[in-house]
Amino acid sequence: MDASISHIVLDLNGLVVKMEIPAPERYAEPPEPISDVLPASTRALGSAASRSDKLLFWWEISSAALVLAECLLEGPSLHGLRVLELGCGLGLPGIVMGLSGAHVTFTDYDPRALELARANAELNGLSNAQYHTYDWEHPLALGEFDIIMGSEIIYDYAVHSDLLRILLRHTRAGGVVLLADRKRLAISRFLGRMRSSGFSCDESTRTPMIAGFLRQEISVFRLRREGVADA
Repeated sequence: MDASISHIVLDLNGLVVKMEIPAPERYAEPPEPISDVLPASTRALGSAASRSDKLLFWWEISSAALVLAECLLEGPSLHGLRVLELGCGLGLPGIVMGLSGAHVTFTDYDPRALELARANAELNGLSNAQYHTYDWEHPLALGEFDIIMGSEIIYDYAVHSDLLRILLRHTRAGGVVLLADRKRLAISRFLGRMRSSGFSCDESTRTPMIAGFLRQEISVFRLRREGVADA
């Protein structure tokens, strides 16, 4: 057994999810110089060293990812929906979607994250998901989705324009974007841009209560792309 991997079992409203979590020191350094990892628009805002933390916490399950996963289980049926997870990290929300019957595409900038997301998905019996390395500065031809989701992906102003373009490209008319994060000024500004682009927005908040996770208030923003009546 790999000593650098921890195994946990989460009970999310009765849905049991098994996860493998790497030790932080296993990925303490980027696989290549951070100036090459960061998109050019991000590098322009500061030195590589000062911004390296923006990409290098994906090996943890954040409170935002946990809250998003819990919220997914409380909504309408997910069976048969096409779902895109952006910045998937270890893949918890996407796994919950897959276990609920959705067709999930996991994406992340870091291929190591995708490797672990795939391992976690397969650990939970998901064998038909798709996985793509995704640089938001270079959109992929993935088609449109019923739901696009991400946890802690909108805190940095530098990625907002690229992310907005991605969401407009991949969200079908009437589709939903689910974003979980702490409430910050950068997020409020991004939500304003989403509203100006034809999305309505509802917000709910909750604090994760599972032992071992930081108890902090997380906002879940549900943005619907207008254009068709509610399903």
